[in-house]
This record gives sequence, structure tokens and C-alpha cells, in this order.
Amino acid sequence: MEQINRACAIGFIENIWNQSRFDMLSDFLHPGFRDFSQPFFAVQNISGLRLYLKEIGKVFIHKTTIQDLTCEGEMVRLKIKIDFALIEIPDLIEAGQHVTSLAGYRYFKMSEGKILDHWEDLKVPDHVLS
Repeated sequence: MEQINRACAIGFIENIWNQSRFDMLSDFLHPGFRDFSQPFFAVQNISGLRLYLKEIGKVFIHKTTIQDLTCEGEMVRLKIKIDFALIEIPDLIEAGQHVTSLAGYRYFKMSEGKILDHWEDLKVPDHVLS
């Protein structure tokens, strides 16, 4: 089962986060999915995640890189780096300005080979702040 959970976590990052293939959400998310990284209960579900990703996709170009993956039973921990840049908005910014990154962890609780719960712990890396 750990191999299935590992493949699901990797597929979720590659297909949903990096390629915006929202038609594949049900391939990776359990029907009872809860996203505890979102501050409001009303958007802690599959519809809320879809809305959130579509909205950030209007503002940022982003790519998540998995640096390490640990799987123990139904828990999967990804060490990740997210590189992103603001999309050009005429009269406001030029494309590619403010390129930066976040680093940290995404945690998934799995059920039936799909992501049931999600948490994250992301920070701006020290080298970006200096």
C-alpha cells in the first residue's frame, strides 16, 4: 500500500500542482478530502482546492519540486521547494519579476490509496531573505 500512497502523492504534485490538470482531482483525492492548509472550513474540500489553485494560477507561474518523500503506513511526507514568479499584469508588473521560492513540507494522510487530509509547513528559505 505504501507504493500506491507514494505514487498518489507524486502524481498529485505533478498533475494537479504543476500541470493544473484539475480533471484528474478525483484520481488523487479521496471523496472526503480535507485541506487543513486552508484557513476557512468552507474551502477545505475538493471544490475549495480547485478554486484556490485556479485563482493562484491567474497570478503566479509555479513549479513544485519534490526533494524527499517519506511514507509510513497511511502518512506521506514530502519535502518540497516551490519556485514561483508573478504573471505579467499590464501597468503593474513585468513578467518574471519577484521570482522567489518557498520550501518546507506537505503532509498527506491517505485512505484507500488517495489523499484524505493535507497539511503544509512552508517558509521562505533563508537565502531568499538575505
